[in-house]
Amino acid sequence: INTVSVGGCTKTFDLGTTFTVKQTPTLTSVTPSMTSACESDNVSFTAAGLLPSVSTTFTYTATPGGAGTATVMTLEDGTYTFPATNYLAGTYNIVINTVSVGGCTKTFDLGTTFTVHPIPSAPTVNVVDNHNGTSTLTASDFTGTLLWSTNETTSAISVNTGGVYTVTQTVNGCTSPAGSGSVVQTPNTTFQTPTQVSCGVYQVNVTVQDFANIGAISLKLHYDPLVIAYQSADINSEIVNPIYEGNNTNGQFSFSYSGIGINLP
Repeated sequence: INTVSVGGCTKTFDLGTTFTVKQTPTLTSVTPSMTSACESDNVSFTAAGLLPSVSTTFTYTATPGGAGTATVMTLEDGTYTFPATNYLAGTYNIVINTVSVGGCTKTFDLGTTFTVHPIPSAPTVNVVDNHNGTSTLTASDFTGTLLWSTNETTSAISVNTGGVYTVTQTVNGCTSPAGSGSVVQTPNTTFQTPTQVSCGVYQVNVTVQDFANIGAISLKLHYDPLVIAYQSADINSEIVNPIYEGNNTNGQFSFSYSGIGINLP
């Protein structure tokens, strides 16, 4: 208190009275690890530029749904890091709850948002045997981009090998569980055009494909005995002790095998 004059008497007062002005906390940025995530992802955040810089803990709120409320942040190299958290689908706004530094408090809402997209459902797979050595698999119940286990991306694929085939869909960068379809190749019989092997003698090749571990097989061919006559037959050497015969009376050739399982190309 500067010089005070009263009736000609003056005096300066210094009673040792002090006060302190403390800096209100400031925060420069809040940055999510990703602005577009999937429900299966873990999202973390960093808060930078807190002044005055202190080693402290505080909380944040992610709305809607309250996911992440009261999650502790820790100081790391001058920035505060939120632990990674898994969120349900939605768009979230991050608010740093009241920060107290030296008795001064402030709540930060810097307009930081991120979006979590749902995991899409698995596509449905329908399998059709074309009875020509191929099968067609068709995906349905999808809205995104497809990826088959064959690396094809069309809604329908054609395969010529038995097995389980899978397909996923991706929507907003999020990939679904796999839908699947099983292909069981059925035998495919092919008759080739007869070829003349000698005067009046013709050979007809009959090919039956896509047999796997077959323990029994039968085949019967009919012909017009007034036009052609059965002479003989050659059977795949993989088939041991087959039973076959030709009958020119009723015009048929029959073949059968029953025994240990074999694989035929």
